[in-house]
Amino acid sequence: MQREEALEALVAAQDITSRVRSRGRWYAVYASGFAGVAFSFPLALGLAPAPATVAVGMPLVLAAILGLSVYAYRQPMAPYRYGRLHVGMIACWGVLHSITMVVGMTAFKDVLWWWAAMALLCAVPPLTAAVYARAHSEEPRA
Repeated sequence: MQREEALEALVAAQDITSRVRSRGRWYAVYASGFAGVAFSFPLALGLAPAPATVAVGMPLVLAAILGLSVYAYRQPMAPYRYGRLHVGMIACWGVLHSITMVVGMTAFKDVLWWWAAMALLCAVPPLTAAVYARAHSEEPRA
């Protein structure tokens, strides 16, 4: 391989890397949207624990998750290791959400500080994933 060919190959590889990195930004948007749902639903259920809240809230949550899923499905690619990132995010959120609901509905039914704190805590895994995805989708700085 001559010097010119090597330089062309390096430029092509750098171009591909740049395009792949920028394609990972969509996951930051997805995770931020999921954080909004993860925060708002437990807070609404905790502040207004009534059947009407569930009747209105669940369809809204399902519609939001469906919208996020369609958004994710339509993306042209998922960067390397984002599957693990997503599974980790969902697993952590699931544990926190379960603790929030079970403990909250049994021991802290009308306690504002519990629901506010746990709603914020439920949003931490998706926000962490969003920050990670955003950081890894940017060009490295020299």
